[in-house]
Amino acid sequence: MKRLTLAEASAMLIGTQIGAGVLGLPYALRGAGFLEFLWLLNLGLMTLLTALFVLEVASKNLGKSLSKLTEEHLGKMGGVVMFLSISALAYGALIAYIAGSADIISSLVGIRPEIAAIVFWSLMSLIVFMGLKVSGEAELTLTGVLLLALVLSISLVLGKINEKNLTHRVGSPLPKGQGSSLFSVVFLLIFNFVSINNLVRK
Repeated sequence: MKRLTLAEASAMLIGTQIGAGVLGLPYALRGAGFLEFLWLLNLGLMTLLTALFVLEVASKNLGKSLSKLTEEHLGKMGGVVMFLSISALAYGALIAYIAGSADIISSLVGIRPEIAAIVFWSLMSLIVFMGLKVSGEAELTLTGVLLLALVLSISLVLGKINEKNLTHRVGSPLPKGQGSSLFSVVFLLIFNFVSINNLVRK
């Protein structure tokens, strides 16, 4: 098996951790205010600390999955719960990305969403089937495109920043039935702040 370069391994980690949920946080937090954003950023740093704890344990138990590590420390039931949690998260993410990408492809090319979903799934499955090295190269390319899009997006809004938003307090109402601005992102943050993965280089 060909070894991944540092850039390819980093790109795979970035591609795993930074998804539509993370990129959607600015939009979801638009009504929460800057001070509340700092509070949520602190929660993210605390979650990063727990991820480092898991990484430390994984580095001393090479070859063991997260479910197996959980089973060793929390018992059989803990391992089962971890396995089911990871499976549900992976399945949900897979369905969401296939559906979302199908909508984008459908709008760009003009084909039915069902066909676009099959095309996208087939292409991505082929890349994964071709091995870790090819997946790393694909992730590196996509990460470059992602960073360019991010730089472009930031450059477009730099001149449109409203200083009043930096001191805006939480509580600005959303459409009826959606609750407060901060509460509206709680469920999004639950899934954004729990992604802990590790990549083994062979």
